[in-house]
Amino acid sequence: MKIASIMRHYMRRAKLNQLNSKKCLYECEPGWAKLNQLNSKKCLYECEPGWAYYEPTASCYISVRGNFSFNEARNGCEERGANLTSIHSEEENNFINELSDGESIYWIGLQKKGGIWRWIDGTPLTYTKWREGEPDGCCAAEADTAAANYGSDTGEWDDGPSVSSWHNTHNYVCKKQASY
Repeated sequence: MKIASIMRHYMRRAKLNQLNSKKCLYECEPGWAKLNQLNSKKCLYECEPGWAYYEPTASCYISVRGNFSFNEARNGCEERGANLTSIHSEEENNFINELSDGESIYWIGLQKKGGIWRWIDGTPLTYTKWREGEPDGCCAAEADTAAANYGSDTGEWDDGPSVSSWHNTHNYVCKKQASY
């Protein structure tokens, strides 16, 4: 432990701990370590209190409960330095489902513009989990946003309009890169 602490301090001071803008702790072989003995690295990511870290995306997530329109949810995430969550795998969707504690419906950061569904954080749409028959364009207003139903434990998605006059308000999930 003492050696790791000394190496962590030395590496920070020498600026040798940066790899792709991540702070990393290097593990050394037992005994006194020399720079040529560095054999592995573990990057240390941090999330603010109340946020949950998910290693595969190196991101922090927070579940916010209440009755929010899509635009209120989006603004709430932006105030936290985040975006409404994008979801890129079944595993990530399951992680968010667990984070929600099975509490009802959550806005996610999927929005339709020009007839094309896109993540508002700009990441590519590589995964979807639309409920059967969705997206269906539903309501009188244009269905241009998506929400995930974690209350049903399926995490399937549904589309709906973002206009504040739409009767549905939901919880939401924010996502941001972990700090290094």
